[in-house]
Amino acid sequence: MSADEKVIEAESERAEELASQQVTENVASPEAVQEPAVDSAAEESLKKENKKSDKKQIFLILLCWISYLFAYLGRYGFSANINLIISDYGVTKSDVGLVVSLFFFAYGAGQIVNGIFSKKYNKRVIVPISLVASALLNLSIFLGIPFVYIKYLWLLNGFVQSILWPTLIESLSKHLGQKKLKVAIIFMSTSTPLGTFIVYGLSAILVSFNVYKLIFLVATISMSVVGILWLFLYDKCKRTKVFKQNIDVMAENSTFTQTKNPKKKLASALVVFVVIMAFFAICDNFIKDGLTTWVPTILKDLYSLPDNMSILLTLLLPLLGTFGSLSAILFNKKIKNYTLLTILFFAICAVLLVLSLVVVKTQASWIMLIALFGLAVLTMHAVNNILTSMVPLFMRDKINSGFLAGLLNGFCYLGSTISSYGLAKIVETSNSWNTVFVLLGILAVVAIAVGVVQYFTSKRADKNK
Repeated sequence: MSADEKVIEAESERAEELASQQVTENVASPEAVQEPAVDSAAEESLKKENKKSDKKQIFLILLCWISYLFAYLGRYGFSANINLIISDYGVTKSDVGLVVSLFFFAYGAGQIVNGIFSKKYNKRVIVPISLVASALLNLSIFLGIPFVYIKYLWLLNGFVQSILWPTLIESLSKHLGQKKLKVAIIFMSTSTPLGTFIVYGLSAILVSFNVYKLIFLVATISMSVVGILWLFLYDKCKRTKVFKQNIDVMAENSTFTQTKNPKKKLASALVVFVVIMAFFAICDNFIKDGLTTWVPTILKDLYSLPDNMSILLTLLLPLLGTFGSLSAILFNKKIKNYTLLTILFFAICAVLLVLSLVVVKTQASWIMLIALFGLAVLTMHAVNNILTSMVPLFMRDKINSGFLAGLLNGFCYLGSTISSYGLAKIVETSNSWNTVFVLLGILAVVAIAVGVVQYFTSKRADKNK
């Protein structure tokens, strides 16, 4: 394990252990031993507080999960219906690709901005504002606004939706104990693939009835309802005094707060690591969203499948993505080094993309192609979970989780921005999807190379120390 990640891995366990010891000492102090009645009452009170805290933490996890899950209806309704939008409005692939890219650009840049300020937000109010604003923008498309204005609306939609992820992660970081963090990671990691699954599944149904624009109305209603629920339920998740004490003790016992020069220590331990994770984030979403956005069009262009069939088959991608998110947690039990873990998933993805190119060139079955795409997206969902959930939450006592989640998710969507418009332009220029597959494979290999260099450089530095 590298020097950077040794610090990252050890700190949470050490701080949590010290926090637990200090809380126990406060309850079972020498004075308390002399007064058994008081000690018994204190223990009983502590048990009740802990039980109450557990319920609140689970409730908060579910509330955050539902909020982010249904936000996907307002985010991917456009992408899921690209083929219908092209024919309905009489526009080109690059026209709709530009709309998607503008959304991703605003979403990615907004993630960084909102990550910085997420700690200052009134979370009870800001989350409903984000959801309702996105709902109204979706409503405008349902009502038939001209295509020329959609790119501006979707740019704004990207920014208002970017408020959600860093704010939700910062809320979880603030209110959850160490044990509940793992539960939160599992739930939040499934929100992305399941949200995408719901959007594409519902779109396939609506397309079969020739009413694809209803997806924007469904998004409007769903996000408005969830926003109202958040407004009235969030305050019920306030942390208890006992949990507040644990968090404060963790902060006090962190090596980064005890060192004589905390800024220098923080920089030496985290900067290189975060830079590498940011690069991985760009590569990850370039591949993941590039495939998710254009698979319906690929299947239609290469195999002449009908629109509803293409969208329905695309459902396999987010469905398998759910297992990808969970596999990241499973593999992390064996591979503690985040760089190595990410390299592993990129390597598997590279092999799958090469096989996809072989399938296309040999004109093999579309069933085989969609299976390979699904497995490739699975690996990229695993990487996405590592970068945007696991790393920010497990490093919460070193750096603001909301900021780190926003930063890394922002770089993820920088990759999405480039891929949505860039891949469309490549296809229109080369008139071949083969070039796209080659490009995605090369990108995965570059990510592997950068990760390997960083890992062995860190190992060498570790030995010199």
